[in-house]
Amino acid sequence: MISFRHKFIFIHIPKTAGTSIVKSLSQYSEDIVDDKGNIKPNIELIRLAREKNIKINNYKHFTYNQYKQLLGGRIKDFFIFSVIRTPHERIPSVYYYSKITGVSLTSFIGAIQNGVHIIPSIGIQQNMIDTFIGDVEDIFLLRFENLNEDWKNLLDKLNLPYLSLDYLNIGRRIDYNNLYRDSRLLLVMNKVFGEEIEKYGYEIKKEH
Repeated sequence: MISFRHKFIFIHIPKTAGTSIVKSLSQYSEDIVDDKGNIKPNIELIRLAREKNIKINNYKHFTYNQYKQLLGGRIKDFFIFSVIRTPHERIPSVYYYSKITGVSLTSFIGAIQNGVHIIPSIGIQQNMIDTFIGDVEDIFLLRFENLNEDWKNLLDKLNLPYLSLDYLNIGRRIDYNNLYRDSRLLLVMNKVFGEEIEKYGYEIKKEH
C-alpha cells in the first residue's frame, strides 16, 4: 500500500495482520481497497509501471524493492513501515490458511528450504522477512505481538488521527507451543529460519 498524499508505504508480509492495516489506512491511500481489504494499485503506480515496462504482480504483498523499482530515488521521500511476526507463528499460519493437503507442516517448511513451490508463489524467498523489506535503509517495524501499542506509535509518526485496528482474516486458532513438541518440526524450523529468528530478536525454541 502506498500514499502519495501522506508519503507512506506499507510493506505487507503475509500473516502479520496486514489486511487489517490496509483496511484501516485505506482512506489515506490512493490505492483501491474493498470492504474485505483486497487491494489494487492506484492510477499513478499503474502509470509508472507502464512507463518503465514493469509488471505489477501480487500487489497485496509488493516488496520494498518493487516499490523502489517503480519510484526510483523518490522512494526516499516516503515513510516505510511493515509488521513482523516470529516465523514460529507466521509460517504455520501461512500453511494452515492455505489449506494445504497431503503435505505435513514439517515437509512444507522443508520445501521452503529447498525452493519447492508447494502452493503458487510460496517458495523460500517468498517466506523470508528480508525478501519483503529488501535493502531498505530506514524502516519502522511493528511487532505482531505488540501490535496495538506499535499501531498507536505508527499513527503518531504518520500524523494521523487514531484509527481502530480490526483483526480481519482470523483463521483457525493454533496452539503454537504445542506444535513444536514435534522435535523434527522444531529442528527443520530452526534450520530454515534460525538466522531470521535471531536477526529480528526472537527466541530460538528448544526441545521441551
